[in-house]
Amino acid sequence: MIKMAKIFLLFILFMISHPLISLDYNIYVYAFDSYQSLHPKKTILVGEIKSKVKSASINNQKNPIKEYDTRKDLVTVKVINKKGLKIGQKLYVVYKDPHHEKFKNALIMGEITVTALLTHPFYGFVLMGEGNLLRVREGFYVVRELESENIEKAYFLKRKADNLFEEENYEEASNEYLKSIKKDTDLPESHYALGTIYYKAFENDLSKISLENALKEFQITWQLKERFRYNIDLYKFLKTYFSAQLDYFLIEKQEDLSTNRIENLKKMLNLLIQI
Repeated sequence: MIKMAKIFLLFILFMISHPLISLDYNIYVYAFDSYQSLHPKKTILVGEIKSKVKSASINNQKNPIKEYDTRKDLVTVKVINKKGLKIGQKLYVVYKDPHHEKFKNALIMGEITVTALLTHPFYGFVLMGEGNLLRVREGFYVVRELESENIEKAYFLKRKADNLFEEENYEEASNEYLKSIKKDTDLPESHYALGTIYYKAFENDLSKISLENALKEFQITWQLKERFRYNIDLYKFLKTYFSAQLDYFLIEKQEDLSTNRIENLKKMLNLLIQI
C-alpha cells in the first residue's frame, strides 16, 4: 500500500512538472511580431510541429521570384491543447524555449491555416496546417490568440440551442443560435441551424419572407462550408440548402419573367449545380 502511494505521488509530481502532456492545460505565451515589438499578442500554446513538408503542387506559376519555391509548407502539429480549434482558423508559429514557464516570451516566425483535425497513429491528436514557413523548422511551437476562446463558448451555446430545437422550442433555440453566432460569426453550424428554423417556418406557412431569411443564413453557411467540423454536418447542410434553393427557384419561376429575372434564374440554376 505504501509502495502504491509512493508511485501515485511520483505520478502526480510528473504530471505537474510535464504539463505539455495534457490536452486541456493552458500554457500562456506572449508572442512578439519582431525583436523591436513593444506590444505582444497574448496567446495559448496549441502544440509542437512534428513534421514540415512542401505541398505537391505550385499554385502561383507566375511568381516573380524565380529562384524561390512558392509551394505552401504543410505541417503536422502534435496538439497539446485542443480547445478553440477549428478548420480554417489562423494560428501563429513561434520560436519558444520549451522550458519556459507561463507568460514567457516567444517570437512569431510564421502563420498557418488549419486544414484538418485528426488522430495520428504516432502523435495522437494532431492538426494539419499550411502556410509560407521559410524560417520555420520542426520543433517550433504553434499558438492561438486568446480571442479563440469564443469558439468553444459558441459551440456550447449551439449545443444548448440544439436541445431547445429538439424540444421544438424554436423561438428560444433561435435566440441561442444568435448568441452562438455573436460569439463566433464564422461558425457554419450555427448559421445552418438558424437557417433551418426559418426553413421550417416556410414549410409551415409558405411565406416567401421565411424562405428568404433561411436562404440568407444558408448563403453565409455556404461561404463557410470548409469550416464544418464534421463531414456529416456539411452533407446535411448541402441537402437542406439544395432543397431551399430549389423551392425559391420554383417560386421565382412562376412570376413575370423580365430580363433581370431570367438572369437571376440562371444564377440560381448555376448555384444548384454547384451544391
